[in-house]
Amino acid sequence: MYRTLAVLILSALLVSVARADIPPPAGFKRVTLNHKIETDKEYPDYLFYTAAGEKVTLVKLTPKTPVVISGAAAGGRFKTTLLYAVPKDAGKNYKSQKEFHKAILDENVKGLLRAGIPFSGITEVKVNDTRKVVVEQWKLEKLDKKGEEIVINPVKKDKKPKNAPEEEEETDERESPTTAYTPRGGVWIAGLACFAAMTLGGLWLAGRGKRKV
Repeated sequence: MYRTLAVLILSALLVSVARADIPPPAGFKRVTLNHKIETDKEYPDYLFYTAAGEKVTLVKLTPKTPVVISGAAAGGRFKTTLLYAVPKDAGKNYKSQKEFHKAILDENVKGLLRAGIPFSGITEVKVNDTRKVVVEQWKLEKLDKKGEEIVINPVKKDKKPKNAPEEEEETDERESPTTAYTPRGGVWIAGLACFAAMTLGGLWLAGRGKRKV
């Protein structure tokens, strides 16, 4: 399961870099993309953390307290944030918080679960769109211990302000959560990124395996 997740995440990250390096299509602009994650269940045996670049942050995620991942705080050149769940007592096995956070970044914490996608910090809207921030809503469906994954699905697109222009149907794909990492006119980049990700994924997993030995 982790092999598949590694390839998918590396693919998304590489395409995010390509997207960040290419100007938006004519008539579009880039704005901050936030992510609101909700859940209907309590997970008392786990703590949730976000990782933006090298910064790891403890966050609260309960039925009454959704997590909002800020695109403005997305880390590194990838402009993305990852979401992890770790057993609540896992930190006791480390000498310091810094060491524990490093283990989370390296994904060497026993029982660690990871969301299957990185949350991008940018998206594209039409130049006459008044929004400065777009919010994507997600729902945490379950913690899949067997698959070592946080299962998250999109809920709905954010509501537009009353004065926002109507979007043409063809633009729906551009702002869909499932296609947020593929730049328009950049299919060849996406393909190249996927190929590179498969290679890097193998190297990354090999290195991860050595760290665990």
